[in-house]
Amino acid sequence: MLLRVPDYLQDRGQAGGPGDGLMYHGYNAANNATSCCKWGRANGWIMMGHVEVLEAVDKVSPHHELRDQLVQLLNSHAAAMLNVQDSSGAWHQVLNETDTFLETSVTAMTMFSFARGIARGWLNKADYEASIHRAYAALVSQVQDDGTVGKICSGCGIQPNAATYNTHSTDYEQSQPGLGSVWRAVVEYHNFVGGRHA
Repeated sequence: MLLRVPDYLQDRGQAGGPGDGLMYHGYNAANNATSCCKWGRANGWIMMGHVEVLEAVDKVSPHHELRDQLVQLLNSHAAAMLNVQDSSGAWHQVLNETDTFLETSVTAMTMFSFARGIARGWLNKADYEASIHRAYAALVSQVQDDGTVGKICSGCGIQPNAATYNTHSTDYEQSQPGLGSVWRAVVEYHNFVGGRHA
């Protein structure tokens, strides 16, 4: 199933032109068309799911015939995400639309996936280590003294354009889908810098 996701969602270019390798938020089978935009958290969920699948493969069937394809797909998506990381270390609500706000959960999910990918040997440390440190700085800048976390988009269905994605609430109480990813990413970062991986 995971190997089919790029067939429907990944921007691989059209009419011979290059794509950026990011995943669109959705696909409409009725008209064979992707949605307008590359929502950050949708890409984050795909990357974290990809990491979970690879961990299961490596534990259960490390010589599985599809493992190399799974690793290649992770590297392709990770490289695409690296290319759109903001200079602040965070990623945008719509990844390739720099006028959308910097969103915390995609930053957490991507940082987690990069760090775990390096720890498991699927990603090259030299390519992603600096990105991880920048992402962590951006992430912790959104954690307030009372523990609330800023700039996590509330639940978000497929939208008609980037401007609509940019108007979604970042209210703490409505952001549970992204909040857990922040704590998971913080733990993973501390494991990464401390060399503690199971």
